[in-house]
Amino acid sequence: MKTPSNEIFQLVKSLDSHEKAFIKLCLHKESKTSINEGLFDYLCSQSSYDENKLLLEFKAINKNNIKHSKQTIFDFILRSLEQYYANSSTEQKLYHSLFQIRFLRKKKLFSKASKLINFSIEKAAQTGHFLIQLQFMAEQQLIALESDNIADYEQLQVRNSFAKEDLLKSYSESQQNQEKIYLLQKLNIKGGCYPGSEKHQIIKNIYSDVIDNKTADSGGNQNTYILIQKKFIEYYCLLLLNEYHKANTCFRKYLELYESFTEISNNPEDYLWHVNVGITVSNFSGDKKLLWELNEKADNLLKKLPVKNQSTALLANYFTVKNSVIAFLTHVEDFREACIRSENIQAEILSNKVKPSIRKIFLANFCQIYLCNGEIRKALQCYNTLNNNIEYSSVRNDIDPGMNILGLAIFLELNSFENTESLLRACKRKSDFRSQCKIYLDLLEFFLETTKTIEKKQLLGLFEAILQKIQYIDKHDSGSVFFLKNTMIGAWLRKKRDELV
Repeated sequence: MKTPSNEIFQLVKSLDSHEKAFIKLCLHKESKTSINEGLFDYLCSQSSYDENKLLLEFKAINKNNIKHSKQTIFDFILRSLEQYYANSSTEQKLYHSLFQIRFLRKKKLFSKASKLINFSIEKAAQTGHFLIQLQFMAEQQLIALESDNIADYEQLQVRNSFAKEDLLKSYSESQQNQEKIYLLQKLNIKGGCYPGSEKHQIIKNIYSDVIDNKTADSGGNQNTYILIQKKFIEYYCLLLLNEYHKANTCFRKYLELYESFTEISNNPEDYLWHVNVGITVSNFSGDKKLLWELNEKADNLLKKLPVKNQSTALLANYFTVKNSVIAFLTHVEDFREACIRSENIQAEILSNKVKPSIRKIFLANFCQIYLCNGEIRKALQCYNTLNNNIEYSSVRNDIDPGMNILGLAIFLELNSFENTESLLRACKRKSDFRSQCKIYLDLLEFFLETTKTIEKKQLLGLFEAILQKIQYIDKHDSGSVFFLKNTMIGAWLRKKRDELV
């Protein structure tokens, strides 16, 4: 038996609260939409799609009309979203201008159409919409013909014949650059689309290709949009290659160019994404000045945007920035300031408006902050929230080994040997963690040994031994270094060692 399509359910569940509110308004305004409105409400209220349950509970729909009803509401949602996002991006504005130009041409209002074309061509060139630019040029030639201005038509035909070839080349180059950008973003995901051994070489090849092309184009008048793409690829490659200080310099140049030529209000999510990557760059390069500059930019952007324009994606990127700022503060061991900032945004970030992966990272950061601040009960509360909530079990599993170590530290602080032993057994069963590294295994052994003694002198010896391993860690074991930086367990171990001295 064929499984019923759940595409309409997936579409409804992908909508944020602002989109849903607008669609509800459109449904209410439309006549004869009681079925659509009821079906939309029903789908919004469900946690999973069950067509048999829908047919049983929603009497207005039956087996004969359910396929038609699902398609009707699907199309209605898409039309509503098109209306909701009209003129919200440069591309949509350009297509709107193209429609107006064609309408004006048909009405023989050639002068007005020509003025609009000149502005639109300049805008399309600046923002990298090369194929739309070609359509404006075609309209320009048609206007010259229809207005019987043969001299202008012949001049445009000659000029555009060269321009069209360049535009097609620019379009091809921008597409290739975009593919490189998407690939780099995938390569940055832990356990992504390529094995670690291949990632490094792929990144080096992309970086080398961009640098070679930049050198070749240095004497030409390069399109700004393509230049911005190349600057992004350059700084992102340097970040992934751990060239943090070079990445810092390159990122600053990129952001200056991006802010000069991009309408940030059109795509604030993208801007905040780059701000967050910039904070990562500042983190690894130790650039506090850049960190606070970027933090201020994120805050200013959110203040300027009306609440109705603050989409789920935008808030997700904004709170990711806030998470990264807190992570920076933990890396410099300013746990008090990190705690204050975490508590200030706790209510907002733990709301359902923010996706689970971001909330999980926030809680993990909060857990280590409380641990290092000596607020053990609060650290335990964060730890239990992460472990007892099923929505966190299938996202950002790369931070689970770090949470194991934090949990063991919490249990040791509370003298909870039973929980320590239970977690250690669970860690041994889960031996498939990708981020396992030598220091992780050393830490598990360290906590195992602490369960065997309460003698202060012996405990001090264990702490001294593990800290010595951390101090003289193999510099080539990047997994261990990364793991230590992101769990801050070293800070806690030093603090506990000092208490035992």
